[in-house]
Amino acid sequence: MAKDGTTTINQFTDGIGASNLVGFGNMRNLNATDEPGVVFPNFALVKDGTTTITARPNAMINFDSKAYMLDDDNTLWWNGAAGSEWASRATSFAQGKLVVWRNLIIGALTTAFHTMDNLGNEVNSGAVLTTATKQMCIVMGDAVYIVGGENISKLTEDDGETFDPSDPGTYTVEKDKLKLNSGATATCVTVWNNLLVVGDDQGNLYTFNGTDELPADISITTESIVQRLITVNRRVYAQIGKFGNWYFFDGIRVQSVKKMPESLFKPGVAGVTLQSEGVAEVNNKIYFAMDVTSLAGDIAGIYSLDLDTYSLVCEDQTTGGTDSDITHGALLSKGDKQYYAGWQKESATDTWGIDLKSSSVVYDTDKAYFESQYMLLTNNDSKKVFQLPTLLFAKPLVADDSVKDYYRETTVDTGGDDGRGYTLHETVDFATYSGINRKTIRAFLPLQSIQYKIVLNGKVRLTNFVAK
Repeated sequence: MAKDGTTTINQFTDGIGASNLVGFGNMRNLNATDEPGVVFPNFALVKDGTTTITARPNAMINFDSKAYMLDDDNTLWWNGAAGSEWASRATSFAQGKLVVWRNLIIGALTTAFHTMDNLGNEVNSGAVLTTATKQMCIVMGDAVYIVGGENISKLTEDDGETFDPSDPGTYTVEKDKLKLNSGATATCVTVWNNLLVVGDDQGNLYTFNGTDELPADISITTESIVQRLITVNRRVYAQIGKFGNWYFFDGIRVQSVKKMPESLFKPGVAGVTLQSEGVAEVNNKIYFAMDVTSLAGDIAGIYSLDLDTYSLVCEDQTTGGTDSDITHGALLSKGDKQYYAGWQKESATDTWGIDLKSSSVVYDTDKAYFESQYMLLTNNDSKKVFQLPTLLFAKPLVADDSVKDYYRETTVDTGGDDGRGYTLHETVDFATYSGINRKTIRAFLPLQSIQYKIVLNGKVRLTNFVAK
């Protein structure tokens, strides 16, 4: 806000601020990066196919031009059926993270690793593994590592043999070859610089060279749990702690990258439990799912962390909605700015789904909006009157375009015209103002403080909101 009280909102690439008092209070279902200086409704997540999924997607992987999904009931699905519909291929297949190795999908249960070829044929091995509530597979070098509980087993192909999961004479499983701290439970795993990087439920990050039993290094964070790990551009990013803050890990040091804004959590919230595979890299952004809790604020959705600017935006919401009974599952990059997102809606009749990022359908019915920071307009008992609030557009409005301008004087998230304390000030739409690229709206009432909420529909391209 300028010294004369003029408010100009146009730094959309800054993303969501650390609190309601700095930066944007919230940005949902918007694209703020593809067209510099412009913000507009994002392409939406839409349900992928018509198949009824029977449990929450737990892990996903691309293999031979198909996407495969493992659900919470350990059933493996693929979208290789006619019309690219999802179909069940195997039950009791695996518990966690899947890999492709030797032209097979490999997953692990508490007792054995399982495999599937590119035709959907399953072969179960007889290798006995350590009992754990979750088994995650990952490839490093020429081996598969199976991470579960406080142990890591190693699967290798025998010299001179061709790996055949039905023939134990072609491979070796070194059970519990690597060890985490006693009593720890592995929560997530990635590979970086020829090292396994493993997070646990005690806030520790381990690096293993894959040969020595004990880790090469253990980094102790100040947080209670490591919830997600992902390697992008030869760097490891970790989502750590009960609020899902983001850190950069260089193998020894853990450095803060982005704190999840406090404005997204109501006071007293205990934090969120995140599904470890609910993260993917798409177009040099980390996309990650955030669930709601009974005390959380307007947080449920798929967020992006831009790796050039570290700006944060809630880019998408699943077709399951944003209610407190939504839990997100795995994410999977499909390429060309598209990705899959799994979800579960817990209710009297549970429902599950897999969504796909559309390349043509945009968010409508007031789902795309941003909230400004909360601004104190005067430092005494006087009030300010904004006489010439103006909306500026990069392109003239076309059919179905609209902008709704809301405001509130407090940060109380109840009541108002939208259920969150905001009053609808004015609507500018194509039906009334066809072809315009600038609109000065009516003056605001005298105010001591204000927070704006601007809702965008259609193909509208907003460049500035100015209030004088």
